[in-house]
Amino acid sequence: MRFIIALSLLFYSCSNHQDEEQNAQEAIYEVMSEQQKAWNNGNLEGYMNGYWKNDSLVFVGSSDINMGWNKTLKNYRSNYGEKSTMGHLLLQNISFKQLDGQHAWLMGKWQLYRTNDTLKGHYTLLWQLIDGQWKIVADHSS
Repeated sequence: MRFIIALSLLFYSCSNHQDEEQNAQEAIYEVMSEQQKAWNNGNLEGYMNGYWKNDSLVFVGSSDINMGWNKTLKNYRSNYGEKSTMGHLLLQNISFKQLDGQHAWLMGKWQLYRTNDTLKGHYTLLWQLIDGQWKIVADHSS
C-alpha cells in the first residue's frame, strides 16, 4: 500500500512539473509573439517589453556585450531606428528547458527580412519569472 501511495505521489509530482513547464513555455512563447508583433509594427519599446527593465540585463551580440535595458534599447535604436531598417522579423524557437520554477532557457533562430537584404542568426535566452511575468534577463544573439 505504501508503495502505491509513493508511486502515486511520484506520478503526481512529475505531472505537476510537466504542467508547470508547459505553462511557462506557453507564457514565454506568448511574450515572444508579442515582441515579434511589436518589432514588425516598428515599435522598439514594445519589443523591449519582453526584456527585464534593469541595469543587470545582459545582451551579448555579435560585436559586443552590453549591460542594461536602456543600453540595449539605445543599441537597437542605433541599428534599427526606422521602420524601414527594422524589416520583418521572424522568430523560430527550437529548444525550451525550464531550469526551475523561476528560470527557463530558450534557444532559437531569427530572420530579418528587409527590402535590400535578409539577416539571420540564432539566440539563446535566459528567462526569469519576475513579479509574475516572464522576462529575458540574458540574451546571446548572433
